[in-house]
This record gives sequence, C-alpha cells and structure tokens, in this order.
Amino acid sequence: MSELSAIELRPIREEELDAAYRLERLCYPPEAAATTEAFRYRYRRFGAYFWSAWIGGKLVGIANGVRTNSPTCGDEAKGVQGADDDGIHFAC
Repeated sequence: MSELSAIELRPIREEELDAAYRLERLCYPPEAAATTEAFRYRYRRFGAYFWSAWIGGKLVGIANGVRTNSPTCGDEAKGVQGADDDGIHFAC
C-alpha cells in the first residue's frame, strides 16, 4: 500500500481541536496565526469545513475555511465581520 492510500481524510472532531490548532500554529508565523478563540469560533460556525488528514492515527494535515460574501480570501473574510453562514464564497 502506498503512503498516499494510507491517508485517512475526514472532518475534524471537536475533541481533536487542540491537536488541529497546534498543527495550524506550526504553519504560520506567530503574528499571522489565529488565536485559539478565533480557531474555535470558526469551528463552531463552520465545522463542516474543518477537515483533517491522518496517517497511522497521527494528525498530519488540516484544512479549514468559512463561508463569506467577500469575493477575496483575506483574513478579513474569516473574522466575525466577514463570516456569513449564507455566503456564496468559501475562504480558506
């Protein structure tokens, strides 16, 4: 079995948020990383858009985003003001 076929892709579970947040923080410089509160807020509002990748039971990747009416994908689209449950765009 190739390593790619061993990857399990699925939605992130609430009890996995701390591990997902730690992984996200590794991907951004401190000044650009989301706060724990912002990460959990996005999960509560847009949990269906929080996905995870696992190999052998180890979290190796995450992808998450929000729905918005903003046509751009900047940080402003992900915040409280930009997020919109009925938005027609997806920002990740």
